[in-house]
Amino acid sequence: MPRIMRSMAAISRCANQYRTKELSALGLKGNQSIYLLQICRHPGLTQDQLARNLTMDKSAVARQLTCLEELGYVRRETTANDKRVLLVYPTQKAQDALPEIHRVLRAWEDLITADLSPESREALIGALETMHSRALRWAEED
Repeated sequence: MPRIMRSMAAISRCANQYRTKELSALGLKGNQSIYLLQICRHPGLTQDQLARNLTMDKSAVARQLTCLEELGYVRRETTANDKRVLLVYPTQKAQDALPEIHRVLRAWEDLITADLSPESREALIGALETMHSRALRWAEED
């Protein structure tokens, strides 16, 4: 596996484990935090929009939303125009969890960039954002 992908994959797996550990008091798994961030940022988005925003498979999104709904973090409503379209809203429990989710995400970023100078950290963030944009453009074209 090429070096960039190997490193990114390992960081992603470790980040997920870290979030799971740190968010366990809230009953959340690490990957569920990204869903809650999007849903709280965009209340009332559709499941399909959420899947596109997260570049995730629609069935994976539906499964995670079922879990989050059972945990009391989200609610889903059908639209008046099309009963097949589900809108996703955060509950107060999700809103209350946001500060802790943000704290955990900041702590992880600080942990993995602790040995970088401020200049190196900014250069890394810029490079990753460029790579992210290119990846999204590819996904949208595909």
